[in-house]
Amino acid sequence: MPALNLVAQEEPKIRVELERTLDVLRKSDYNPERDYGSFLAGFCRGLYYYLEEGNLPLIYALKDSFRDKSGSPRLIADFCCGSGEGTLRIAEAFPSSEVFGFDVLSKFIIQALRLAEGNPRVHFKQADVYNFQYGNRFDVVTFHRACGGLADKVIQCGVNKKASVIAGRFCCYFSISDERSVSKSLLQNISLRISQGLHAFLKRNFVKNFISPQGDIDRDLLSEFAKTQLNLDDNELERVARASVDSTLGIRVIDYNRILKLIERGYKVDYDEGNQIIVARRKS
Repeated sequence: MPALNLVAQEEPKIRVELERTLDVLRKSDYNPERDYGSFLAGFCRGLYYYLEEGNLPLIYALKDSFRDKSGSPRLIADFCCGSGEGTLRIAEAFPSSEVFGFDVLSKFIIQALRLAEGNPRVHFKQADVYNFQYGNRFDVVTFHRACGGLADKVIQCGVNKKASVIAGRFCCYFSISDERSVSKSLLQNISLRISQGLHAFLKRNFVKNFISPQGDIDRDLLSEFAKTQLNLDDNELERVARASVDSTLGIRVIDYNRILKLIERGYKVDYDEGNQIIVARRKS
């Protein structure tokens, strides 16, 4: 069983942490001193667990969210489902639930339909979360490593559907960066070259499937606190996102902002920073 460390998030503390971390990034002109060795170690560890465990940590987090409730969710929506393996694992974990997998790419949905053939509880649909038209109100909205602003849009969809639980495992916020940072030491340069090689591999094999939204789509990227108290806007958030490619500071700003969005919208939020898993339960 994957080790989870879901910690309840308190709004005052998250506000302080978001303001403090954003201030550090601003003072560094969004180019903080990178510790490529630590970042690379964390990246490789995360990649290993991703290949070894798949979406099991997310499933255990979902189960934990229903531990104190009677019954199981009736309808579960799994966005960015890809070829459907993770969605089918969710269906196995919740045998009395009806599960829908959504992805914008038809080639993935074709593969998923083949995997789910003969399972009447699992449905795969081609759908664009940026223009989501599906009418059902889901009890649970989830995602596993939704790239870029897709995670924010899935969160927005869950809020709009009044889902009782929104859960997800974050991936990169932004597309893989082409920027070349300057390092001072030989060790940093070696780590940087390895990091850039991994980024190039990810871009060739994964980012080609990334669907960027149109500029006029409401992506609901910012918490009210970030907008009104910290004067953060979408353009600055994209600069933060580019820093997040190889800096944990950028990742923290993005994650804290997402946590605050959910708290502001009436959810109680638990977060596992190590696994980058968020579980939000709608308050009664």
